[in-house]
This record gives sequence, structure tokens and C-alpha cells, in this order.
Amino acid sequence: MDNIAKLRLYLNDKEGKGFADEELEQLLSETGCVSCAAAEGWTLFATRIDITGTKKYTVGIETYEKASLNDQIKAALNNAQYFKEKCTCKGKNASFILRTTTKVGL
Repeated sequence: MDNIAKLRLYLNDKEGKGFADEELEQLLSETGCVSCAAAEGWTLFATRIDITGTKKYTVGIETYEKASLNDQIKAALNNAQYFKEKCTCKGKNASFILRTTTKVGL
């Protein structure tokens, strides 16, 4: 498996809707390893969460409700921390800040 495919798997973006190949290549070139690239990708994903989208919808007799905005951001940043801890490059080009206590007021 090449690094782009592995990174897509780590970012839960198997269909390629979240990141373009060029973006993933840039993440890989700017970080020291695939784990650091995944951590950075999840951090970016946290900034892209749709804050205006539909929160609740119904299909037939079933009703679906999105997780709260804070929960979505926290989950993305927790994923970032998880992959940062799996770093194999031990710090080479891998210095970014994770803010896992971010709160968004509506």
C-alpha cells in the first residue's frame, strides 16, 4: 500500500472526498512520517467541520441526529493526538500544536 492510500485510510477518507491527492502529498512532504501526516490531517479536518449544516433529519420513519459540533471537533483532535503518538520519525519536521480543549459557542 502506498503512503497516499495509507494516509487516506488513517484519515477515514477512502472515497477521496475529504482531501485531494495533492493535499495528502503536501501533508506527507511537510511531515516526517505517515502518522504525523495523519495527525496533521485530522487537525485540518477539525477546522473544516460544517458548523451550519443540518443537525437533524428524517428519512422515512427513521430520524438521524448529528453529533454536536464540540463532539465532532473533539473526536477529530483526539484522532490527531492518537496518530501523533504513533509517530515513527521521532520529531523530524513534526512540530505542530494540538488544542484538544477547543470549545465553540453558538
